Amino acid sequence: MKRLGLCIAVVSMGMLGASITFAGTHAAAHVKPVHLVRQRPPRRSLPVTLATARKVDLNTADLGALMKLSGIGLNKAKAILAYREQHGNFHHVKDLSAVHGISQKLIAKFKDQVILG
Repeated sequence: MKRLGLCIAVVSMGMLGASITFAGTHAAAHVKPVHLVRQRPPRRSLPVTLATARKVDLNTADLGALMKLSGIGLNKAKAILAYREQHGNFHHVKDLSAVHGISQKLIAKFKDQVILG
């Protein structure tokens, strides 16, 4: 190593780290080598389609499963469960229109997300 002056530092790189000399005084600090890692771009999530989405069975679904349907919140999910408990299983998706608060327009939003088991 060479001393180059009062304000200049000399850095020598070795296998185990780096050694720094400032104006003739040897610094005791050793720096581990930094390896640059090429980062991958973030993965894009796949769009949810009918092929990837899991359908909800109207006759066996619980409160949480019903709330995953488009336009169905807590109160409508509770109404569906109460209706199913009182009247039995649904035979057609359009039977949901008998549930208070469920319109044909709303059924059209989620009809592709449900099955009848």
